[in-house]
Amino acid sequence: MGCVESGDCRASPYDCCRRRNEHVTLDNIESFCEHHRGSEAEVKDLKGLYMKHGGNMDKVFANLMCSEPREDSHRFMEVL
Repeated sequence: MGCVESGDCRASPYDCCRRRNEHVTLDNIESFCEHHRGSEAEVKDLKGLYMKHGGNMDKVFANLMCSEPREDSHRFMEVL
């Protein structure tokens, strides 16, 4: 059940959700990216975005989570 649906957040749903959910830290993001890079999910997203954007890699990099053109372009070329 979400924050608003539970009924205890009528006054301030934002504050309620902030209390109930963990704050996202830089360590959380870095850990996610570390596990996401090279995963099946990344490959699936890469191929889907490549097709969606007609091979425009600028748009692929702009939309693919945790991607950096300088770090990932050679790796992505191997996948595609």
